[in-house]
Amino acid sequence: LIISTIDNSTMTMPQQHGSAWHIQLFFAILLSCISVCTSYPMIAEVEETKCFRFNVPEDDDAHMVFVAIPFEMKDNGEEWFVEQLNQLIKGRDEDEGLPTEFLGKPDDELQSYMTEFVEENEEETGFTIKIQKPRRPILKQHDFEWFKPLVLNYVVESHGLHEMEDGMLGGYSVCFEPYDADRTAHIIFDVILDSDDMFDEDSADEGDSKVLKKEHLTPLESNLAKSITSSHKVLNEMRYMENREARMRRTADGINSRIRYFSYLSIAVLLGVTYVQVSYLKQYFKKKKII
Repeated sequence: LIISTIDNSTMTMPQQHGSAWHIQLFFAILLSCISVCTSYPMIAEVEETKCFRFNVPEDDDAHMVFVAIPFEMKDNGEEWFVEQLNQLIKGRDEDEGLPTEFLGKPDDELQSYMTEFVEENEEETGFTIKIQKPRRPILKQHDFEWFKPLVLNYVVESHGLHEMEDGMLGGYSVCFEPYDADRTAHIIFDVILDSDDMFDEDSADEGDSKVLKKEHLTPLESNLAKSITSSHKVLNEMRYMENREARMRRTADGINSRIRYFSYLSIAVLLGVTYVQVSYLKQYFKKKKII
């Protein structure tokens, strides 16, 4: 899952092979890290419209979860919501997807703060979320409510979008838009693939940890193989152009040297002809006793 925010000199052969080797090594290390890393939700500070992009591989689906909390909430309260989203993701069901309610209860102090805040500001946050594909109509639009999780399961399947896909990856944009200009909020969210095996820390201690399986890496491996093939084609084209340039340079140098020698020869012939003509005329005039 790839998420991003929206808002040549010639190489020698050893350098080219070294670059390709370093690229392969980088992706190998990246894949090894993916298999053991724990995923945690992200936090976006939203004061004006802010958008994020994410991709879903072919024959896969995505689950999304969001929760809006006040900008001025203390760190311990924010940490509680982050942990709850993490636990909610770990509680994903294979058929039903993510639970729609938090699995834990806040302590008395946090619960009291949440109740007082809602009573003073109403449940609506003044922020809405829009999910869509580029240059296509909006797929989903929801208004946030303070402290309540917004869960969207099987985003692709629920809209039959795989039938419209024309490439390996389906790009989506998630936009947080305020309709109350006087407010700022923190929106905690996470997007996970249906094929993801979540890392369970408790089971890891017992030697029963879930790791990324080989079939889940197939799209990434295919894309990496295509990228390597394309890079080899580019390098071959660069080598061809380099050899062609060297050949043309040798041809141009040869032509220039021939032209230079021909110029020297022409001057020598001209001087020789001039000397012969002058000598002939001198002797002719002597015979005629003109000079």
